[in-house]
Amino acid sequence: MMRGHGVKHKNVGESVATAFSGLLFALRHQKNSRYLALIAIGVTAVSPWLGLSMTEYMILALTVTVVIITELINSGLEYAIDLVTEDYHRLAKAAKDVAAAAVLVACGNAVIIATIFIVSRLKGS
Repeated sequence: MMRGHGVKHKNVGESVATAFSGLLFALRHQKNSRYLALIAIGVTAVSPWLGLSMTEYMILALTVTVVIITELINSGLEYAIDLVTEDYHRLAKAAKDVAAAAVLVACGNAVIIATIFIVSRLKGS
């Protein structure tokens, strides 16, 4: 039995359209998603001037993608919890806090990777 919105996708195209709709929803309704998307665009735009190798560029792309993915999962979890209860519950708070921590860890990793790339370029290696 299917729960939730009750729609089964007939093909891959419908699945992609639904996923794209979710991405647009997050960008429209989640301030942090917009901030992270802008940062990702900015990092991607300036990366050619860093003289990254193909491997370094792939690491940067993966790092940025992990941050966006964790933010989207965090937002989805928050929506699901809010759907289930509007009342304060310590486990709902814990679930939201842990999901937010995943975003924090991903962002911390991104900062470390960016720092390594920038410092290595400033040192001329």
